Amino acid sequence: MQDRHDRSTTAQDHEAHIDDTIGHQVVGVLPAGIDDWDSFVDGDATPDVSTGSYWKTANTSATTITDFDNPKPNIQKITILFADANTTIQNSINIVIQADSNFTGEIDDVKVFLYDGTKWVEQTVDVLGSLVGVDYFLHDSDVSDIAGYDRLRRTPADQSETTIITGVSASDGDVAIEEFVTDEGDPDVLAILAGIWEFHVHANVNSVVGTTNLKIELYKRTAGGVETLIFSTEQEINSTSPVALDWRYTQTTDTTTNLTDRIVVKLLCNTTSVPSRTVTTYYEGSERAAHIHAPVDVGATAGTSHGDLAGLADDDHLQYLLTFIGANIGDIPYVNATGRLDLLAAELGSGFLVLNSRGPGLPPVWLDVQELIQFVTGGENVLFTFLSEVPISSLAIATAVASGAGGSHSSTPTVPLPAITTSTNVASGAGGSHGATSTVPISSMTTTTQVIP
Repeated sequence: MQDRHDRSTTAQDHEAHIDDTIGHQVVGVLPAGIDDWDSFVDGDATPDVSTGSYWKTANTSATTITDFDNPKPNIQKITILFADANTTIQNSINIVIQADSNFTGEIDDVKVFLYDGTKWVEQTVDVLGSLVGVDYFLHDSDVSDIAGYDRLRRTPADQSETTIITGVSASDGDVAIEEFVTDEGDPDVLAILAGIWEFHVHANVNSVVGTTNLKIELYKRTAGGVETLIFSTEQEINSTSPVALDWRYTQTTDTTTNLTDRIVVKLLCNTTSVPSRTVTTYYEGSERAAHIHAPVDVGATAGTSHGDLAGLADDDHLQYLLTFIGANIGDIPYVNATGRLDLLAAELGSGFLVLNSRGPGLPPVWLDVQELIQFVTGGENVLFTFLSEVPISSLAIATAVASGAGGSHSSTPTVPLPAITTSTNVASGAGGSHGATSTVPISSMTTTTQVIP
């Protein structure tokens, strides 16, 4: 009974006002049922938050909170409603408050903290206490790179309004309308935190006899194509003319993700009517653009992951800096004379290299320690090793006595000291160790004695 993708296009005035929620970066409001929130123990300076994400204070006297005990592994977000005027949260290494000072709450104040693995960091919230998130727009006429899906993007479509008409009866159960998926690298987070999701879709049904619902299923999808349902929620369509369906869903637990995971949104419809019903849903345009507010880190950039930063420009802030600094391993970042970030390329000298600061406004340079020694001493930075052997001097005495002569003769010779001569040649600017061979002449003495007959 489904006429899938039977679309009609209506020209819309693109000069008209954009949906007033397009620039809205806030995800919902505080969950209903404040009385059901967990309460901190009266007077507890380090309350345990392991059992929930939504808390309210209950201190009957002045109490300073210095830490939140037993956070969940890896990442956890907690929302705190001040139900008294006696509670102060201390700014410290355990809890980082945006104002960089202690905070004493008044009744109905709200604080949101994110645990990053080592400390609690205050998050930006709106006046109703919502964690700042992002908007996703359902692009019905923009096909995804994944076959069978349309795109789920953070920017509104520059397209005229489109519609999808779907037939459904009671015996059909849930009937698929359309499936949307984020771009590669979106949301680029390690967890989809617990929080409030807001849905805004225009729809109508041809008859309000029976109950007809618009259903949304939200999944995470791995790079390998495995989809895991996170939650589903639905809202009744009770009008035969287009009406805005606005509803919220509170996700109470964090969902672990990989940086390569995507978000999938599937629209379905169902009815209790035995006769077939026709459901019409509206997308894009400037009046009835379907969109979702999601508790996803606003710092994550659609289509870009921290592991693939090519093509970023100067105004991409942190991700550009990561790309720039990591361009060449070993390069040293510094601020140049124009106030912009620059890199000093790595070098390989003949000796040890050190960074040399030449003063304010001048870029650093590499300095070769060996060259510095040569400059200071005016000589070569070389090491000489001598292996010298001094031979034992020998003495030879020759005595001649004439035939038939008599008498005795004696002589006292003097042995000269050995002399050492060293000659070493080293190439200019070379470094290293040179061994010199020294030749020591053997001392010799000749004594001649002549006897006169």
